Amino acid sequence: IDLAEMGNVPGGTRRNLQDLDGRVRFFPGAGETARVLLADAQTFFDWGPLYALATDLSAIVGITPAIIVRFAERLIERLDAYWPILEGRVDPPRGLPRVKVSGGRLKVLKRALRGGACRFPEVWPSMSVLVCWKAATCGMQLPTLRHFSDGVPLVDATYSATEGWVNVPFVDGRVGGAVHPGAHVFEF
Repeated sequence: IDLAEMGNVPGGTRRNLQDLDGRVRFFPGAGETARVLLADAQTFFDWGPLYALATDLSAIVGITPAIIVRFAERLIERLDAYWPILEGRVDPPRGLPRVKVSGGRLKVLKRALRGGACRFPEVWPSMSVLVCWKAATCGMQLPTLRHFSDGVPLVDATYSATEGWVNVPFVDGRVGGAVHPGAHVFEF
């Protein structure tokens, strides 16, 4: 069932990512939650944080630091709307999948989010890496991201273009990475 096509997604879209590009496929296990959350930007930023809170994430990947920061800021802004859903007192809005949160996870969240702060290692104790671009104008966005990341290692995202992935990022956190010569034909 494509909830976005049925018009039941809170963002109000009637198109989803698969409509825009038929080659888009969701990874196995992504399920209906990913299909709904990726339907449009409004739905993603309004409700994505709710589903992220429901589990102990090990990584966050975004193209720019600003996208990850926006996600964290929306989490804080909408936290009061998320608590009743996380605690199982109310259902998510029509068209969104149910949220399942263990009692142990709720305890972690209440401790981590008291006072309205969002420090990734406290909210997601298994968080081991953040991935986003670190160079050029993205470098200016890093101090704001570090406010939330609080020591979680930050790996430079791979350089990519519409033709595909071009380099292999350094795992030690340095900016850039070696060109992957087996990935494509390069013209210089």
